[in-house]
Amino acid sequence: MAEDSASMKRPEADKAEEVAVAQPQPLEKLESHADPVCRVCYGEADLEYGPLLQPCACKGSIAFGHKQCIEGCLREWGDMCTVCRTPIKTRRKRAPLWHFFRDFVNWKDLLWVAINGVLVAGEVFVLVHVWMLVMEYLGTRGWITDLVAIAGLLIFTAIWTMMEFVRWTYVRYTTVSRS
Repeated sequence: MAEDSASMKRPEADKAEEVAVAQPQPLEKLESHADPVCRVCYGEADLEYGPLLQPCACKGSIAFGHKQCIEGCLREWGDMCTVCRTPIKTRRKRAPLWHFFRDFVNWKDLLWVAINGVLVAGEVFVLVHVWMLVMEYLGTRGWITDLVAIAGLLIFTAIWTMMEFVRWTYVRYTTVSRS
């Protein structure tokens, strides 16, 4: 009989445990025991990523983020929290110029810009001198000769300008195609 009463109490205890496991705890109780984590990378505050910041009006488990994680989100989504729509106060700071020069791709682009700049300066120099020579020549041979000289000079200038556009377009197209 004692065995029957013990076996009767045991199923009731099992049912009580099942009910306790089946009913979830309220979210506040779960969050109060957990350390705050970054809402982007789910990491805690540490020396590697720094302290957790609270940049907006969000509460609970999504309130905190590392500075680097928040900056990444701001670059992608703008200066507003995507959850609570609170504007985040930011101060934009430009990267130093040497950051541009340290990448090989930027060096290549810079070299192309320098080469094209020298070529454009040379083309402008040649075109200006040719126009000056033609202007001195105009009026000495007759109006038909002047008209042919001006037409030839305009065609010459148009061809050189088109060559410049083709060169810049080719450089931009190859730069875009590489990435």
